[in-house]
Amino acid sequence: MSEQESRFRPGTKRNLAVTVALASAVAAGVWTAAPAGADTLVVHPGQSIQAAVDNARPGSTIKLAAGVYHQSVGITKDGITLAGSGPGNSVIEPAAQPSGPCGSQQFGICVVGHTDDNGNITRPVLDVRVTNLSVKGFSAKGPDGQSAGAGIFILGATNVTVDHVVAADNGSFGVVSVASSGGRYLDDVAFGSAEAGFHISLSAGPGVVMRHNHAYANRYGILVASASGDHPTGSSAIAGGIVVQSSPIGDPPTNITVAGNDAIGNQPADIVWDGTGTGNTLNTNDCEISVPAQLCR
Repeated sequence: MSEQESRFRPGTKRNLAVTVALASAVAAGVWTAAPAGADTLVVHPGQSIQAAVDNARPGSTIKLAAGVYHQSVGITKDGITLAGSGPGNSVIEPAAQPSGPCGSQQFGICVVGHTDDNGNITRPVLDVRVTNLSVKGFSAKGPDGQSAGAGIFILGATNVTVDHVVAADNGSFGVVSVASSGGRYLDDVAFGSAEAGFHISLSAGPGVVMRHNHAYANRYGILVASASGDHPTGSSAIAGGIVVQSSPIGDPPTNITVAGNDAIGNQPADIVWDGTGTGNTLNTNDCEISVPAQLCR
């Protein structure tokens, strides 16, 4: 994949209410537990990834053989690893007739914590990893006529890892995490999203590590913000390629590491940080202009 510059289209950011509404819809879906199975399960094209996840014990690895998988998959068990044969080799794309709480929202991979009957998170899902695959083309029009859908959707998770993943041409987001804590996003690529390549909306808990990612041809490259919970705060006045900001409601971003990423040719700057929060590290990122100054390598 050739290196390309990240492009920001000036304009008003969509209200976070869109993300919260999608989160509620997925959380309210019917997620069912199934019998335990082997520690490692291999899935081939034409077989169901969801069936393998449903039959796996917590801590199992689901290995995807090379090929294209026209389906969505939801993960609610602790310690599950979903591992492809490499980006571009194992590719997850939408089904012709999407189904289930993940597919019906045009999400490719959903990592969702345990919920009550009202869709509220009662316990986070822990230590899930998604690695070495591509997820592409999960896009639809939302009720407001705007783009919807996401390659990877994370809700109510702790310490999820997404690494060596390509999220291509998904509706709103390549990778989006809502009301989750911790997390590692490493050596990923996200492009072609109407909103953000990576959108990390934080809840309380340990911080996030983002290293060696490449985002281009999205409205935002990387957007990290403190969570606004069930009270979206409306449009944001801040813009840029990599954005770390606090919302008026909720604690500011804390213990966030953003390092070794690419952000070039964005407006008004490649990296923008509003200066809030504690324990945040933004360094060794390749960029040309930052606000404040001297954040570029």
